[in-house]
Amino acid sequence: MRIKKKINKNTSYNNKCLGCNVCCRDDNFIPISPVDLYRLTKFTELSGKETLETYCSIAIHKRTGLPIAILKKKVGGQCVFKSGVLCLLGENKPETCLLHPLKKIHSELEEPQYMYKNIDCEIANRKIDTISTVERTLQNKEGIDIAELTYNWGKQLHLLAYEVIGDYKNLQKTLHPSFRDDVQYKLAQTLYDIGRTSNLSKQMNNNYKKARKLLHNVRKMSSNNLTNKKTLPIGKWK
Repeated sequence: MRIKKKINKNTSYNNKCLGCNVCCRDDNFIPISPVDLYRLTKFTELSGKETLETYCSIAIHKRTGLPIAILKKKVGGQCVFKSGVLCLLGENKPETCLLHPLKKIHSELEEPQYMYKNIDCEIANRKIDTISTVERTLQNKEGIDIAELTYNWGKQLHLLAYEVIGDYKNLQKTLHPSFRDDVQYKLAQTLYDIGRTSNLSKQMNNNYKKARKLLHNVRKMSSNNLTNKKTLPIGKWK
C-alpha cells in the first residue's frame, strides 16, 4: 500500500526490505548527517574524521549550496558498505537507509513527517505484511533519538543557508573559486566534527555555532573585498 499523504513517526507502514538493491546502487546517493557519521564510527571503529575521509565524499547541496557528506560508491555503483545483497552496517545504517522507502519531509512543523519516495521500489506497492513505525524503525541500543537530531540538523542547515548571512549561494558568487572551495572544506570540517562524544546533541549545536561564526567572518571579508584573491587551499576530499 503506497502512502500518498504525509505520515508521522507513529503511523504504520511496510518496511520489509526485498533485497532489490535499487536504493543502494546506480545514481542514488546516500546523504550522511553528523548523526549518521557518529553511528558509522561504531562500525568502522575509526574517528569521525577518518570515517568521513575513508567512506564519504563531500557534495554540494543544489538548493542551499552547503557542503554535505554522501557515502562513496564502489566501481559499478554499489554503496561502499554493500556486500552482495547484504548491508555490512546492520543497525548502524544511515537514517536514509533505515527509513527506506520513506523520505523525511522538511517543513516548518516541529515534528518530522514522512512520505514514500517517488522511486521504483516494490515495497511501496505491496500489500502491508510487515509493518512498523518510524519510531520503532529508528530505535537503537544507544538510545539516540535519530529522528529528532537529524531533523534539528536539517533546520540548522536551513538557517545557515538562508538566515544567518542572508542567501549563502549568493554570497558564494562573490568569492574567488579557490577561496570558495576553501570555505566549503572548512565548513564541512566544522559541521562534521564528531568525536566519541557522550552528548551528540551538544556537539552538533557547538558545531553549528562555529559554522555561523565562520560564515559571518566570510561575509565580513567579502564586504571588505578580501575574498577576491586566491588563498592557500587546505585540501579537500575526493
